[in-house]
Amino acid sequence: MENISTFLFVGLGAAILAAVLFGFTQIIEKVLTKTKKLPLLSVLTIQYILIFSLVIIITFITNNQTVNPTTIFYGFIGAIILSIGIYFHVKAITIEDFSLTLPFLALTPLFLIPVEYLFFKQTPSPLAYIGIAGIVIGTFWLGYIESKEKKIKWDLKKGSKIMILVALIYSLAGNIDKAGTLSSTPLGYLSWSYLFIIINYIFIYNFAAKKNPVKLKLVAVFKNNWPWFLAIAAVNTLAMIFILTSYQTILINYAVSIKRAAFLIPIMLGPILFKEKNLVKRLPGVLTMLGGAIIIILFG
Repeated sequence: MENISTFLFVGLGAAILAAVLFGFTQIIEKVLTKTKKLPLLSVLTIQYILIFSLVIIITFITNNQTVNPTTIFYGFIGAIILSIGIYFHVKAITIEDFSLTLPFLALTPLFLIPVEYLFFKQTPSPLAYIGIAGIVIGTFWLGYIESKEKKIKWDLKKGSKIMILVALIYSLAGNIDKAGTLSSTPLGYLSWSYLFIIINYIFIYNFAAKKNPVKLKLVAVFKNNWPWFLAIAAVNTLAMIFILTSYQTILINYAVSIKRAAFLIPIMLGPILFKEKNLVKRLPGVLTMLGGAIIIILFG
């Protein structure tokens, strides 16, 4: 009975809370970049400085810090890949509707299939092929709706295409994150990963600022929007804690499936908060892609 309670209230409960919080981070990021029109690099740099600060505090409180060279190496490589993926992820949701971007994260488990075959000679299960079909059908549905409205040939919007690239990047980063976590502890690895992500964004920001001196300074951006930045840092850190808690209690596949499903939150709120259109027409494709991803994660 105790095991069932732990599974339901600690494992699944933590995963659901994490998923909901991760969903709301998408909304806050879009408020900052689209509604408030803040520079994307400024938003990401400030956000991850704050998140890293909270992670470091939690890491030392829980005594999970590490100086393992292997962990540092994986953190460095993973941060390079992940910082690129995060940048294009936020860019995609900034320029396009949630319903035309977030569903394409369903391609991440699809991209992992050939990687698993190359390295581990593992092939998809029969159920996984149903999931693959769902993702493909959903993709074509979203493209069909857009082409029908514009009276053009089948095509995907720019944000959708960018998110396909993001899904590929995340599939690569996921393997490195797993190796880094196994070499230490989740918090120990995350502290190094976030540190290198900050270094990457600061380096790119300084380079971009030289090319475009009109960009707002980081201090000014934070000073004028500090409640939003503190909110997204707190929400992101809490989500991370909950997802790590769920990993210790339930299968990671279950937690990831729940996390994917929570992207329905920003998708459903998009028309209310950002006046996004045509959600009802796009919803069948969105749900089909989401269902396909969950099938692959659980049974692939």
